[in-house]
Amino acid sequence: MPATDACPPSPTPPPDAFRLLLDEVGAFVYTTDLQGRYTYANRLVLDLLGVAQLQEVLGRLFSDVVPLDEQADAALRAADARVLHGGEILAREESHPVPGTGELRTYWSIKKPLRDAQGHIVGLIGISHDITAKKRLEDQVHQQNVLLDAVLNGVDALVYMKDAERRFVYANQNMARAFGQPVQAIVGRRDTDFLPGRRQTASGSWTSKSSPAASATAARHRCRTPAGRCATTGAWSCPAPRPRAPRPSSA
Repeated sequence: MPATDACPPSPTPPPDAFRLLLDEVGAFVYTTDLQGRYTYANRLVLDLLGVAQLQEVLGRLFSDVVPLDEQADAALRAADARVLHGGEILAREESHPVPGTGELRTYWSIKKPLRDAQGHIVGLIGISHDITAKKRLEDQVHQQNVLLDAVLNGVDALVYMKDAERRFVYANQNMARAFGQPVQAIVGRRDTDFLPGRRQTASGSWTSKSSPAASATAARHRCRTPAGRCATTGAWSCPAPRPRAPRPSSA
């Protein structure tokens, strides 16, 4: 037979190589059968469940290892059933207590059907990331915004913030009442949308105040409200610094 330059087939990595790889991906990786019983779990999952060996969780349900109340257990089973029996791919938040400590942690989980060679669903594969720190930071920022909003709504003044295009990005309740609009209807719009009489002067005034060298200013304004009343207001304004873009890291 003539000689050929065909390369020999690459050797197939042993199963242990894939397990070592999944232990290093920095996420919780696991598979279950159609009943939701574990058929595989990587090292992060085993550490979370407080077990040393994979054999300790094989054939067990998540609720066999992690104590869940009836409502949480039912919600988890219902979500998994959508994957196992409905063939859906789910991406959702899940919160569970940590075995041993009881600390509640939050995960972003992606679950999809696991199929055999014929395409039949034989289980599910899940990948979860711990987002507890991110959720706590989001909750902290939300609470601070709620407190700040309560303070600004209690101030006897019209308080607002605009972007570089003169569109409102914030308005307190007093400002909303002055325009006769809910706050949601003000954000994203200009004051000239509500007070046409200011259309001629607003652009030039804004240009001087929004320049990089601008400083805080105080002035008095006369305008007609949406209700038709003539009002005089004292205004104090200052430019808000733009957030600095992060510097590119040096090679």
